[in-house]
Amino acid sequence: MNDWQSTCLGRRSLPRDLSDFEIEAFFTFSEAERRIIEERRRPVLKLALALQIGFLRMSGRLLEAVRIVPPSLWRHLGEQFDVAAPDLASLRSMYHRRRTLFEHQEVACETLGFHWLSNAQRGALVRVVRDELTRTFDRQRLLQFARRWLYDHRLVVLRERELRALILQALRQYEGQFAAQIVSSVEPQQLSAWKAAIVQPHASGSTMQSWLWAAPAKHSTPQIKGVLDRIEVLKCLGVSAQLTSVPDAVLSRYAQRLVSRAPAVAARIAEPARTIEVACFLRYTLLRTTDPKLTKLRAALDKRVGEAQLPELILAVDAQVRFSWIMLGREPRSSRELLMVYAGILAHGTALSAAETARMMPQLTAVSVRQAMKWARDERRLAEACRAVLTFMHRHPISTTWGRSDLASSDMMSLETHRRVFVARNDPRRQTPSIGIYGHTRDRWGISYAQSIVLNERQAGAAIEGVVRDERLETAQLAVDTHGYTDVAMALAKGLGFDLCPRLKALKDRHLFLPRGSAVPDTLSAICHANLDLSKVAAQWDRIVHLVASVHSGHTSAVNVLARFGSASRGDPLYEALVQLGRLLRTIFLADYFVNEAFRREILRVLNRGESVNALKRSIYVGRVAGYQAKQPEEMQAVADALSLLANIVMAWNTMKMQAVVDRWNTRRSTAVPPELIGRIAPTRTEGLNLRGVFSFPIDDYSPQLLPSLAAPKSRAMGTQLS
Repeated sequence: MNDWQSTCLGRRSLPRDLSDFEIEAFFTFSEAERRIIEERRRPVLKLALALQIGFLRMSGRLLEAVRIVPPSLWRHLGEQFDVAAPDLASLRSMYHRRRTLFEHQEVACETLGFHWLSNAQRGALVRVVRDELTRTFDRQRLLQFARRWLYDHRLVVLRERELRALILQALRQYEGQFAAQIVSSVEPQQLSAWKAAIVQPHASGSTMQSWLWAAPAKHSTPQIKGVLDRIEVLKCLGVSAQLTSVPDAVLSRYAQRLVSRAPAVAARIAEPARTIEVACFLRYTLLRTTDPKLTKLRAALDKRVGEAQLPELILAVDAQVRFSWIMLGREPRSSRELLMVYAGILAHGTALSAAETARMMPQLTAVSVRQAMKWARDERRLAEACRAVLTFMHRHPISTTWGRSDLASSDMMSLETHRRVFVARNDPRRQTPSIGIYGHTRDRWGISYAQSIVLNERQAGAAIEGVVRDERLETAQLAVDTHGYTDVAMALAKGLGFDLCPRLKALKDRHLFLPRGSAVPDTLSAICHANLDLSKVAAQWDRIVHLVASVHSGHTSAVNVLARFGSASRGDPLYEALVQLGRLLRTIFLADYFVNEAFRREILRVLNRGESVNALKRSIYVGRVAGYQAKQPEEMQAVADALSLLANIVMAWNTMKMQAVVDRWNTRRSTAVPPELIGRIAPTRTEGLNLRGVFSFPIDDYSPQLLPSLAAPKSRAMGTQLS
């Protein structure tokens, strides 16, 4: 279902004003539907049945209201069935018998495949709404979610009163399970201590609940001491080790519900609501108290880092890395040649044409920019420059607080292009023709590899290829989403020396697999199957090793291997062996993922970092890929590498500035910043960075590092002054 259609779901009657688009979308019928409608004898009944089918398609409900039908809709229906449509008519005037109305409603349901909600489906709806409660508690959103679920499953949408009753039932089930989870994880004595503590009087004259919830009035020493005292009290109560996996939205909702009542009234709340509210209140108060420290630190860093233009970022990082030398293979001979290097990077990485880049860099012409673009694409040193910037960023001590050096994630971002491009596919989110850029993001931030791919295809091959071809950085684990995973890919990645760690969709429906003859506990018999035939793996082991060696040596790519051994290869002995091995590896991974909370957090953290890097790249690349670029693989690789290079430059500049500020703070004990707090601040900030406008490159400020031969007094006097 499209988002624009969801606004019509659940309507009882036709709206007063239907747009031409809505009439065309909902009330235009296929050949099969037309034949069913044409079977009616009377013309007025043809219109009535067409109205019922169209309304059911639009709202998911049966039309029973007697309001006036818009004349434009009558005319549209009349033109389709060669019937003189009435200018003004109601549903009541068309049905003289109530039985005819019921028959038409049944025919409409049969035509569109709709059914009434059964008891089993009612239970399924309650379960999915209960799962949705972890994301939102807003009743209107839950109503819309339930309506969409019913419509997607071809079930007649229920009345609002019935849906609200189902949502209330799901909420009660959710709270019952949530309370049971709290009781099972928190000791009874500790839980009783929590309930007693928040109603105790505090030295400030208020209750402990009011004192914990109070926010500091200003950034004074007594107020900061009060914040630290609150943190200490909460840690003494053991709150920091509990409810760590509960979403912040859930904690906030129940905490707000507790503080909205007076403490004396809250003490009389019945179970399980009392247990949930107290636990969520204490946990959310701890997060609420500690988060201001992070917010204050981030604001202080932003203030000291300051504002900058994109040319300043490029020059500052180039002065440290000399990636322009890497691209040229030597020192630039002149400031104009240096500008051409930057122009080639910007034209590929910012969706600007050669003429647009020349207007932003007045020192160059469109012809010279096109020459720079062609040279940057043909030389293929963009990827090497990108890796050099990444290495420079990781040399800063601050990067060690961000995460592991051997952990990475990979994900795709789509770039809009022209619909006439052969490799363009429709982006399901943006509904635009697009082409994909697949990038690998390190746990310590930064992009290590990028490549162009086709949308709506399995990304497992691209994920593995990025690790294999990136020989300078060791990767022990690669986190991917569902699109970057297959059983064959799990086996191939393990053979290449790293683990593929997928965040799988519909995780609760996944099954575990063990070798034949393995003992399966009764508690796991529903999801665990002992049907793996490892003899197939042994029989094909030599071919598996040969396949892995071919990918590792570069004789073939992982993309080609995963395309060859897809689901269409069922029956191939090598494919079957790889699937058996991949399922065993997936079972091992899921066991760790379910049991090891620290491992699960690492995977989710690095995947979120990939999303943040994609957001940074979108702020840099704001246009659409030109048609001539999207049609050529070499051009698209240049776009991917240039965009990754610019994103790495922004992150490296932020890292360099943050390191300088933190080093100054750490010289004094009073302003020292804990590493665990610094590790929560990302180098992807764009606040204060101007990525648009006319580019002014102050090359003279960096000429000793970038142009040392021209920085001599004699050469500087003859140099071109650029601003």
